[in-house]
Amino acid sequence: MTMATGKRKTLILLAAIVLLALILRVAFLEPRQFAVDEAFTFSFIQNSYAKMLELFQTVEPLPPLYPFLARAVLLVSGSIYWVRMASVLFGVASVFVSYLAAKEFFNERTALLTAAFVAFNPLCVFYSQQLRAYSLLMLLFLLLVLLLAKLSKEPKTSTLLLLGLVNALVLYTHYQGAPILLTEAVFLGILLKRKKITPVQGIAPLAIAAVLFLPWAPVLWKQLWFVKGGSYGGTSLDFAYIFYKFAAGANASFLLERQPLLLVLVPAVSLLFFYGVFLLAREKKQDFLCILALPLAFSVALAFFVPLMLHFRHLSYLIPLYLMASAFAVSKTKSRALVFLAAAVILLWACIIAMYYGIVSVQDWNIFMGL
Repeated sequence: MTMATGKRKTLILLAAIVLLALILRVAFLEPRQFAVDEAFTFSFIQNSYAKMLELFQTVEPLPPLYPFLARAVLLVSGSIYWVRMASVLFGVASVFVSYLAAKEFFNERTALLTAAFVAFNPLCVFYSQQLRAYSLLMLLFLLLVLLLAKLSKEPKTSTLLLLGLVNALVLYTHYQGAPILLTEAVFLGILLKRKKITPVQGIAPLAIAAVLFLPWAPVLWKQLWFVKGGSYGGTSLDFAYIFYKFAAGANASFLLERQPLLLVLVPAVSLLFFYGVFLLAREKKQDFLCILALPLAFSVALAFFVPLMLHFRHLSYLIPLYLMASAFAVSKTKSRALVFLAAAVILLWACIIAMYYGIVSVQDWNIFMGL
């Protein structure tokens, strides 16, 4: 097979994966009942921009990018369908960018399998349909990871400028930007220590983000005061529960009632993930391991002050990286067993997505599934 033929085959496979991702996310977009948080967002974006800005400073501890964007789409289209479609497009774009990031860190095979995992992962599908910032944050985080990978190879000025812009957009999208940018600071410090970048290049992306975020700083200061002491009633099991939810995408009680066999996803996906981490450590892929582990570690630390930082919804932007580690495990082994396991995982995820679409027209469907 020639290089041109191989490249054409890869493009066809990637196009097919992206198309399937779009189909999965567009399905049942219109008749869906609001999830609880979606109902809040829909109510919130009914306000004028001036009123929203006032609410940000008094009762709603949110960054402004997604609500402002959602209101703009609603005003232009006049339809909640197109507001949801914006989230769908962010989700589909995440599939493609996950491919680019995995290819930059690893190889073509890992990249294609990562894209397939992200396309079919239930939480990636669910959150790509919601009137929330989850799919936008996932896309921005993947862009940030891609730019960091490129920066580690060649510190171009254009990459530094784009990274600074993405940093600012992350902060304006979700306050999970704090652990994300702390992770980036550590990553840039590692590159600086290796003398791959200069001190100015290491500081520039974070400085750009700080300058661009400065206009929102007074609002953030007010928000910190009125959310002080708030919590969501989490437990000490939340840390482990994040891994369960990333693997299965639904409550254990829901799966036990509907289809207990699907709980096999938890050990199956965990096996792929932890074997992938083992291989990454063995091959000394420190750059990727840094970006994989530190956001969650920083979120755990910050959760002592803001418990919501550890909610699995707010950490869903990390799913593609966990799937990337799993894809790396499959791509690095010659064992057919892992290939069949990866295929089985995708098939079982498709079953959960089918179950999801079977109840989305029912009131409180998200409570049943545990989203």
